[in-house]
Amino acid sequence: MDATPEQLTRFQVFMKAVMEAADQGGEVTAPDGSRLRIAKHPEPGVELRVEPSSGDPAGLNMTLWEPAGERPDGYPADAPFIPDVAVYVTSWTYEGESLSQVQWQDVDDAAVLMQQVIEKSLAEGWSRVPSPEISPIAPLQMVQLERGGQKRILIGAGPAEKAFVIMSDTKR
Repeated sequence: MDATPEQLTRFQVFMKAVMEAADQGGEVTAPDGSRLRIAKHPEPGVELRVEPSSGDPAGLNMTLWEPAGERPDGYPADAPFIPDVAVYVTSWTYEGESLSQVQWQDVDDAAVLMQQVIEKSLAEGWSRVPSPEISPIAPLQMVQLERGGQKRILIGAGPAEKAFVIMSDTKR
C-alpha cells in the first residue's frame, strides 16, 4: 500500500486532534473507532506517547521524541535520526501490512532536512526511483526510494517556519 498525499494529510489532521486531546491526558478515539491511551512525558526524551488502550501492538503506536543531539534509547533502528529536531515516529498495521511513518514538523527548511534523510537512506542501501508528479501549484517536494521490496516515500513542504517532512515506509 502506498501512502498518498491525501492519506498523509488526513493522518496529519488526526495527529493534531491527538495533540489537542493530549492536554487532557487519558484516552482518545481513533478514526477506526479504537481507543488510544495518551501519556505526556512518560520517560526522559519523550514528549508524548500514544498506544492502543487494548495493548494490541498492531494498533496505532506513536512517540513524539524531543530534540536530542544523539539517537535516544528506544528510537527505531530503521528510522533515520536527525539530531536536534523533534520527531513523531508512528507505526501501525493495515490489511496485514506493517507500516511506519516519521514526521518532522516546524523545521527551518524542508528541502535541507529531506536531503539529510535521503543521504542517510542511501547510506543504508535505499535507492532513489522516479517519483510521481505533484501539482506545481502545491508547495510540495516528493521523493521515492526503494530497498528490496520496500518503499520509502518522502514528502516535504515549506522553505520556512512551519515546514515539515513526512517519511512513510511500507514493509513487504
